Amino acid sequence: MPRCTVALVLLAWTSTACALTIEETMRFETQETLRITVLIRDCAAPSLSLTWPIASGQILEPPQAKGRLLESVNASDREFTLLVRAGEPEMEFSFLIRFPCETGASHVFPVVRCGANVSAQTLQILLPQGWTAAQWSSGCTKTYDAQAARIRLYWPSAGAGRCEAVIVEPGVGEREIRWRMGWMVIRGYILIGLLAAMIILAAILLHRIAF
Repeated sequence: MPRCTVALVLLAWTSTACALTIEETMRFETQETLRITVLIRDCAAPSLSLTWPIASGQILEPPQAKGRLLESVNASDREFTLLVRAGEPEMEFSFLIRFPCETGASHVFPVVRCGANVSAQTLQILLPQGWTAAQWSSGCTKTYDAQAARIRLYWPSAGAGRCEAVIVEPGVGEREIRWRMGWMVIRGYILIGLLAAMIILAAILLHRIAF
């Protein structure tokens, strides 16, 4: 067999053996808490290092693996690193963090970084019920999940860039508009009152000067 053919076969075998995929789902349980679920497929390595840009103070519930043990957890003020046992076709775990929603603000979602080569990495966000997204970073698609009754944001290539979105609570903008319109009316009344008071004072002064 020619050397080039052998090299191609080895390359194909290596690519198949290292076809690691990570599917990350983030679901808002409340407007303050975010449930992160990670599904790992086709990991040939015996262990895997995963890191999130999450501070230790944000973690409300530590990771719970289904059917597998977590080897170690390292949390700091900036990052949260998890070393998990892999080597199986599929494994899944989840944990809960504090991630408050602020209407009209841009939110950068804490996408996992992996210490191994990842062939595919996806991220889906299930926003709080009643909330929606006004803007989002490139590569994202926004749909309505009828089963969850929530807006769903999906990045098919989550490891390629920032997964960011501006999320808003419907009705807040209308309340702000009504408040501004009400303030404009009140301000108009105040200006009219001040103008009337000035006219009355001017009339009194003119009357005193004349007499």
